[in-house]
Amino acid sequence: MEEITARQYYEKALAIAEKTGEQAPKEYLSLSDLIQTLKNLADLNKVHKHYEAAIPFQQRVLKLQLDILEKFPGNWMHMRDVGNTFSEIGLLFEKVGDLKQADMFHSKAVETFSEGIFGGEDPAERIRLATEIQLRGYAYLSSKRYISAKQYLELARKYYESISEQKPTNFRALDGLFSVLYETGLLHYGMENFEEAIESYKTAFLILERLIEISPEKSEPQMKTPKLYIGLGMSYSALNKYEKSKEAFEKALALNTEFLEKEPENIYYLEDRALTLEEYANLLLKTGRDTEAEVYKTESAEIFQKIEAKQSNIMKLRRNIVGF
Repeated sequence: MEEITARQYYEKALAIAEKTGEQAPKEYLSLSDLIQTLKNLADLNKVHKHYEAAIPFQQRVLKLQLDILEKFPGNWMHMRDVGNTFSEIGLLFEKVGDLKQADMFHSKAVETFSEGIFGGEDPAERIRLATEIQLRGYAYLSSKRYISAKQYLELARKYYESISEQKPTNFRALDGLFSVLYETGLLHYGMENFEEAIESYKTAFLILERLIEISPEKSEPQMKTPKLYIGLGMSYSALNKYEKSKEAFEKALALNTEFLEKEPENIYYLEDRALTLEEYANLLLKTGRDTEAEVYKTESAEIFQKIEAKQSNIMKLRRNIVGF
């Protein structure tokens, strides 16, 4: 659907939804239709990068969602909706360069989410919401919006820590805590807070040990170990602590070798090895060992090519299965 045609369609739908809402202002269904139409208009503007134009639609969505939450206080789903909309508006203000407003809306989102995960009664809903918060933080981290990511990751970490203190053998909470500590390490590295990154990785190692202790039969915790050593190696290298960096990369390589001997085509192990070799090569270049660095760079590039070929084959297979 082209932008003009889509806009005309949604604007007509908005007029109908507004009229229905006026006739039945307290009906949840009519409010839901109005909210969805406003979201569609906001999304249309976002797709075409009209971020400033999208803000008023999202703000109207927020007002309606707050009205619903007032009628259903403490409802997990409505609270999540409000938190998500605060976050979306924060992102839009980031896009238009108003960082003060962006920070305010992200703070409101975190405040709303915090009420949901610490004040809710259903443990399953609370941990589900914590996972969503962490994923939102990781999404901001991946797009290098570090200030925004930090607020969400910190909230997720506090929640996982509280559950782990109450239930020290809760695997899901510990696994969530491990992941958020690892992501916090990435966050600090991206913000060039290298000492803080190292502390996050070291704390993640402690949680990893607990995960292995309570569930030695699970392979997932051991699989995550190389990534921590890679993070440590990169952080030590950034601080010019070359011996510690070298030690971390060599531990990662040793684990890569061990895992790949068991599963030589495992794409996650291959990715870890390629990344380890690439970053180790960067360290070697910094220390004047250019010849060794070139060997590692070459092997890393070959593995990345292999991964790309495997992923391409997977996509071809999927297209054959679904018929397009």
